[in-house]
Amino acid sequence: TGLILPLTQDYKVPLLFSENDNSGELLFDESRVSYRFLHDRVQQAAYSLIPEENRKKIHLKIGKSLWKSMPSEQIEENIFDIVNQLNIGRDLITEIELKEGLLKLNLWAGKKAKGATAYEAAGRYLNVGLELLPTNSWESHYELTQDVYFEALEVEYLNVNFESAQRLSEVLLSKIQSNLDRVKVDELQIPYYLSQNQPQLAIDIALSALKKLGIYFPQKISKLNVTFSFLKTKFIIRNKTIEELADYAIMTDPEKLAAMRILVNIVPAAFAANPSLYPVVVFKMVVLSIKYGNSALSAYGYCMYAMLLCGPLADIPSGYGFGLLGLKLLAKFGNREIKSKILMLFNTFVREWKEHLELTLEFLLEGVTSGIESGDITYASYSALQYSSNILWSGKQLDWVHEEQLKYLKFVLNYQQNFNGDLIKIWTQTVANILNKSDNSSVLDGEYIQESENLSAMIETKNYTGIAYFYLSKLFLCYLFVDHVNGKKTVELMGEYEKNLQGQIMSAVYNFYSSLCLLASEENSEKSIDPKQYLKKVKSNQKQMKIWAQHAPMNFQHKYDLVEAEKARVLGKNEIAATYYEKAISGASENGYIHEEAIANERAAEFYLSLGREKVAKAYMTEAYYCYISWGATAKIKYLEERHSNLIIRSQTPEITKIDITKTISSITSKTSKNLDFYTIIKASQTISEEIELNSLLDKLMHILMENAGANKGTLVLNNSGNWEIPIQCLSGDYNSCITSLDQTTDLPHTVINTVKQTKETVLINELETETTFAGDPYFIEHQPKSLLCTPIVKQGKFIALLLLENSLATGAFTPDRIKVLHLLMTQAAISIENARLYQNLEEYNSNLEVQVQQRTQALQEKNQDLQQTLLKLQQTQTQLIQTEKMSALGQMVGGIAHEINNPITFISSNVTHAREYFHDLLELLDLYKQNYSGSNSVIEEKLEELELEFLCDDLEKLLDSMQTGSNRISKIILGLRNFSRLDESDMKDVDIHEGLENTLMILQHRLKANRSRPEIAIVKNYGKLSPVNCWASQLNQVFLQILSNAIDALTTSEIGGRPEIRITTELQDAQTARIRIADNGVGMSDSVCQRVFEPFFTTKAIGQGTGLGLFISYQIVTQQHGGQLKCISQPGQGTEFMIEIPIRHLQKRGSRE
Repeated sequence: TGLILPLTQDYKVPLLFSENDNSGELLFDESRVSYRFLHDRVQQAAYSLIPEENRKKIHLKIGKSLWKSMPSEQIEENIFDIVNQLNIGRDLITEIELKEGLLKLNLWAGKKAKGATAYEAAGRYLNVGLELLPTNSWESHYELTQDVYFEALEVEYLNVNFESAQRLSEVLLSKIQSNLDRVKVDELQIPYYLSQNQPQLAIDIALSALKKLGIYFPQKISKLNVTFSFLKTKFIIRNKTIEELADYAIMTDPEKLAAMRILVNIVPAAFAANPSLYPVVVFKMVVLSIKYGNSALSAYGYCMYAMLLCGPLADIPSGYGFGLLGLKLLAKFGNREIKSKILMLFNTFVREWKEHLELTLEFLLEGVTSGIESGDITYASYSALQYSSNILWSGKQLDWVHEEQLKYLKFVLNYQQNFNGDLIKIWTQTVANILNKSDNSSVLDGEYIQESENLSAMIETKNYTGIAYFYLSKLFLCYLFVDHVNGKKTVELMGEYEKNLQGQIMSAVYNFYSSLCLLASEENSEKSIDPKQYLKKVKSNQKQMKIWAQHAPMNFQHKYDLVEAEKARVLGKNEIAATYYEKAISGASENGYIHEEAIANERAAEFYLSLGREKVAKAYMTEAYYCYISWGATAKIKYLEERHSNLIIRSQTPEITKIDITKTISSITSKTSKNLDFYTIIKASQTISEEIELNSLLDKLMHILMENAGANKGTLVLNNSGNWEIPIQCLSGDYNSCITSLDQTTDLPHTVINTVKQTKETVLINELETETTFAGDPYFIEHQPKSLLCTPIVKQGKFIALLLLENSLATGAFTPDRIKVLHLLMTQAAISIENARLYQNLEEYNSNLEVQVQQRTQALQEKNQDLQQTLLKLQQTQTQLIQTEKMSALGQMVGGIAHEINNPITFISSNVTHAREYFHDLLELLDLYKQNYSGSNSVIEEKLEELELEFLCDDLEKLLDSMQTGSNRISKIILGLRNFSRLDESDMKDVDIHEGLENTLMILQHRLKANRSRPEIAIVKNYGKLSPVNCWASQLNQVFLQILSNAIDALTTSEIGGRPEIRITTELQDAQTARIRIADNGVGMSDSVCQRVFEPFFTTKAIGQGTGLGLFISYQIVTQQHGGQLKCISQPGQGTEFMIEIPIRHLQKRGSRE
């Protein structure tokens, strides 16, 4: 009736064989035929026809049939189909053996579902297993009962069904006999209590379990206990390299392995509720690994040890080494259950002390993913917590940060990981405050937490980590929004809780902001405290920050510099402060810490404002303002607009230029001019020495000299191999960099310049009225400057340049002190000018060399192009030969098949007709005997009854029909092969494209069937109306075969999640062009691969599985032989489509194949 359809054509295969064929050639998986209903509604309708009282019976019968008829090696593959049928009818099972078998099947299915992270399904199977246990199962089937209970307990925890898990734990503890098994129950309970925000209870259970294994910890951990454990560990590790530890033997003792698991589980609880305990736990893991060998969990122990070394033990190089050891052991054991733990530890406590903080983000997300996949929800949530924190402290854009935090907060709460959820809420509320989503930006009250309520709850539950996070967040907000009074109170409240931040990036963040807050001035406080009283604490912080900066300057150097700037400001060392502000701003900017770049600019602006340097302050405050905009700190932007609007220069595209330190330093301090000039010399010399490009050097040099010499006109005259040139001049602040010859310039005192050139000595004129030597110079008569200075710039006796300075307003402008400063600067200037010239000559040489290289390169490229064209022609010839040989081999194969198979099949097919006629003649003869022979014969009667003559006649007729069907099928296959190859056609002919596609699919039919790696590949045909296409059919069929084979390979070797399918679409692009599209729903290809698929010898398949010529030949056939186009369209994750476009009629037919 067509309501039930076969999924494949395999249902026809049994018709070719007789019932008595016992050759054993057809195996179960080859002869099994699958069917489906025409529609889901048809299935529902059919099911509704079964009386409800009979349904369980039918399900049970189906399940039994599947179970008994299926080979044992295929049961696991089909376990869910079998168990689902049997479970529905399990109430009807009375046989004890069948119940026990179904119990084992449910246990098997539960384990398999758990391994695939299908925890809900696993729970259903295991709960059915619990139902099927006999009443006295603990006595009669102890091992089986224990196995079911343990599996069910673990799955209930994973499904966050904590009440059910608690009941199962109580039953297990009351029944199990082995001490090791009791420890296993404790082991599963620890993460439960930790997730319920009861870390102390988790610790108590863990310590009790360790006592059962002979491992004892003091009830109260003292500093002496910690020190002794550390020294013992150091002694055991002595003289052992990381490589040696990685190659240690494997731990096999089951009790030691159980102890390692308990120790791993106790660490998060100890870290949160008993910080003194967790180092002792870590040391114990390391000692066990060295004494009894490495296990997968040793990687965790070494990473925790690395955390202590990088944190409180202050040995970052060793810590980083042990962290890498943990990663090595993770790779060595390949244990996915431990992967989330290791990634979380290394990227929370180790990586940031040697690498950029931003690098932790990718691996923390991988830790979340691997934790979900392995069922380690606890550490997946820890990774989510640290990720939510690190994206804030690394300076990412706040709107994005907030979205990410909310996403992972939802994930953690969905799994009822309330402990980590409460911590993520702290960071989420912090960001919300900065985004102006709170009434008071420095108070943690809002949508996610309420300051007083949450803090009280954490204190009550002894959540010390949460308290430390809370105070850090509070401190950060107080400093950011200039609430320094409450910020300093928060530093005092943090107290002992600070040690809960050890080893994490938050410890450095707290160090940084506590120092800044302690050094900040309390402008609005009635009882303002002098920041100097906090200098001891700040110096202690800076000592630690300096160590961190030495190992990871990209994370910590700018923090150190900003605190140094603030410390210098408090001590009145303004020059030092100015230098460190610049260093902090530059370091934060270079390393992507946009929020701390903004803070450094803001502090620099306030510093310069306090000195009355408002113009300088504006530049820094404007830069701070736009940095805060880039960060997305809405509330802070609003704060600056309300309090410092007069200091913000608003611009559509702000490019705030910092004021050069050499221009502003002279007015920063009121110290003596002697100290000022010394400082100016140092800064100016640094500026000059840093420049290597000549024009830029001369420009900076002139600026510095004009500012520090008291002149309003200046000229620099450069000696260019005896030709004196003027590269730069300054008049009343206007700089002219146009090069002119000294001889052609009349607007200079040439008598003075010539004197200096000849004597190489300085000429100083402080009062023109008393000057007699140069009084007749036309320049003096016309311009009459009040003061003039002309000094040589000499290096090692070589006259490099001379400097001419004038002051038209004041006599005696060039004092002896200023001249000394200028001479010192001239010494550095001479060196820098000479170096810049050498660099300029080198640049010119390099430029000439580059021209020569380009010319040579162009010549080589032309020769290379000729070689490539020759190689291309060779490859095309080679592929044509390959194609010819391939088609010749195909022709021989088809000819052989036609000769060897076609004749016997024709013989069989034709003789079936005669056999049918003979058979009917014999039946007629037998009927005549029956009608005309009235006598009875017992022997004949017995034989007739034995033969079942009537059945034999009916079955023989069917047998003949099957033979005829089989021979017809084989004939069609032979015809299809001949049509596919079309070897009898040497010219282009009109061909039905659809026939070629169908013949190709017939040849590939065996590859489309389901196998162990994937289900059956569906073929979806969308054939349009196409006119016959004028082409070489065999070549076009070869293209179809290549593309379809590649699609099958792609669907076989990749995991796509859904049902694999290939879509074939034919259509008319226009009246003259046919289009054939063949697409799969595989994993697709990248753009770089897609662009190369038609290159010869390019393949993405493994060595030995592809030549890289198939698509290249196909491209040649379509484009060159048929004048069409072959395109590849693909994106990763979106599948791949090949589009063939060929003309229906060629404008100029080619008589034969090229």
